[in-house]
Amino acid sequence: MKRWVLDSSVVVKWFNIEEKDADKACRMRDLFLQGEIQITVPELLFFELSNALKYSYRLSNEEIKEGIENILDIEIEVKPFDMKLLKAGIDMAVTKDITVYDAYFVALSFSLGSLFLTADERLWQKTKGFEFVKLLKEV
Repeated sequence: MKRWVLDSSVVVKWFNIEEKDADKACRMRDLFLQGEIQITVPELLFFELSNALKYSYRLSNEEIKEGIENILDIEIEVKPFDMKLLKAGIDMAVTKDITVYDAYFVALSFSLGSLFLTADERLWQKTKGFEFVKLLKEV
């Protein structure tokens, strides 16, 4: 079974089906719910996602909390903070000129031998040399 590490830019699309490529993001969620793929995320995702829902989607506190709980309820695999991954992420952030947040997701994916899915074209462009990094619109 394929394992995917999903970027926050993918998961946030589960909250707005009108957004570009939301259908593809929801398809990944549906494949997971059908037991066809495995989804793994770092716990960092919940902080990034909460922030996006607050500032970009302008959801209320209760809506944000409920949305996060709904994601936890489907039981995707959540990896706790790992200092080795952070160190690898910092190195990657410097070499690839990306944020440490983004690099942490990529480093997690690499460490698990899984595919990494992002909707962030800038991040995808900067990590194109990694064959395991995939862009949502091309999946």
